[in-house]
Amino acid sequence: MIGTQFTITNADGDSITLNDHVPDPLRFIALQAYPEMDVDIKNNEIDLQGQHGIWDFFSFYGSRIATFQGVIVGETEADVDAIRTNLIRVLRLPAQPTTTKYGQVTVTFTDPSGDDWQFEAKLFRPIRFTRGMKNVFRLDFNFSLKAADPFLVDQTETTTNGTMGYYTHGGVDVPLTVPFQWAESAQNELTVNNGGVAFAQTIIQLNGHNLGAITNPKVQNLTTGKTFQINTTIADENEYILIDSKEGTVVDQDGVDLTGLVTAASEFLLLQQGDNSIFYTSDESPDVVLYYPTATFSVKHRNTTI
Repeated sequence: MIGTQFTITNADGDSITLNDHVPDPLRFIALQAYPEMDVDIKNNEIDLQGQHGIWDFFSFYGSRIATFQGVIVGETEADVDAIRTNLIRVLRLPAQPTTTKYGQVTVTFTDPSGDDWQFEAKLFRPIRFTRGMKNVFRLDFNFSLKAADPFLVDQTETTTNGTMGYYTHGGVDVPLTVPFQWAESAQNELTVNNGGVAFAQTIIQLNGHNLGAITNPKVQNLTTGKTFQINTTIADENEYILIDSKEGTVVDQDGVDLTGLVTAASEFLLLQQGDNSIFYTSDESPDVVLYYPTATFSVKHRNTTI
């Protein structure tokens, strides 16, 4: 991946591209070593008392540390310093971090297989610059970025749109009580495909409808068995609820925080590898919900790998 271009962009939109020789083959910043993309492994263990061995528990991937080593080349010292200054500006941590600007950068690249990936990280170790004797107009660099999770996500965000669902009962009406119930069948299930190899985060938008309020909207991943429900109402087609599993936020169309209204049994919905059946319903009776098939929702995700 020494020949792979890596573009690093910060929250202000400043960017720098490693291994891009096209704009000016005499002024560039390039890798000189294969980039290290180490993923930490988390594991807990307890020593067995009075005997050999341990109690070993599940292992999980932790943070990702990406280390880049390379060289800055220019025709003049001013060329080198301009590229150096830009690298520092892109990676700089803010003097006063905020929730929206805390030094995060987005690293994008296309792997040798042609797949487009990205990850978010921030400066982990200070940028180090060195220069050998008589290496005028050349500057070596080394820096590391830390991502809070091990995942690489697709650069393209996939949006899948669906319609509010409802349950129907099979069978026929009979004029007597029978000691069993007819099976329910979910209508308007939305199939969302995660083409990656790891669980994908989701941004789900639940929209209202102009035929009446939707009470306690609920969205389920029927494939994984997880449910997310909010004890509130969506009054009409101008209102919606946005559920972001990665950020852990639940807000309405005005940005009002609704996390305090989420039911205790709820879990943010992730997409497992392959097809996932997503189902949007509410607490209305089946007869009322049948008026709502035009209430829509959407699921956004990025295919994810490690």
